[in-house]
Amino acid sequence: MSERKRESNPPLPDTGERMIPTLQGEISVVFARHALTYEYALKYVEGRTVLDAGCGTGYGSNMLASRARSVRAIDLSAEAIDYCRTHYAAPNLDFIRMDVTRLGFRRAFDVAVSFQVIEHLPDLDAFLNSLKETVLPGGMILLATPNVGTPRTGDAANPFHCNEMSYDALHTLLSRHFSSFRILGIGHAQPNAARSFIYRSPLYKLGKLLRRGSLVKKLANKTLALTSFRVISEKVAEEAMDLIAVCSNGEES
Repeated sequence: MSERKRESNPPLPDTGERMIPTLQGEISVVFARHALTYEYALKYVEGRTVLDAGCGTGYGSNMLASRARSVRAIDLSAEAIDYCRTHYAAPNLDFIRMDVTRLGFRRAFDVAVSFQVIEHLPDLDAFLNSLKETVLPGGMILLATPNVGTPRTGDAANPFHCNEMSYDALHTLLSRHFSSFRILGIGHAQPNAARSFIYRSPLYKLGKLLRRGSLVKKLANKTLALTSFRVISEKVAEEAMDLIAVCSNGEES
């Protein structure tokens, strides 16, 4: 069983893109979505060998290790790997610094997950080919990425992203690599007209500047259910905030 280790190093810098887990009483809409994605993945890793490609701060790898036979978690950032090793430890959990575009494994895992990674990579076909070589035939590859209907440009563009994808774009990409896959989504658990209005207004951008523990953010979450999400299989293109691809690695090479 994985356990959280006591923090002895300075906190990991928040770059605005790196996902740092929330503490007690903190509110993060994005972290709630990302954590639910890992929770969903638990059903695929029971008793299996797992690769977490692009593990970030390791909270998801730690979740997977609670069910998997073993988890090997990799990330390019040395400070992120140091953070992972400081905070999480289990006999079946291993953190390694490695470039996800240069995976050094072949037919080594039953399952590979790579969440919130592909939007950062310029060559998606090469990355998926690498993942397919890493996973055993008949194994599973799970991906997650933000659902971006129209790529953002100018001041609205995310400087960390180079491949933002819509449902249709992701479907086209996966069709080139997998004969069997499905695309699900992370959507709000319940509709809320006020929340929908806030998302479209400048208030949403201002709210993102608030500290996670701010009273305003806590009140907004209580009123608008900002962090209440579920996995959806219908109207994914229209309603999902994140896309989850579940792919069968059925081809031999």
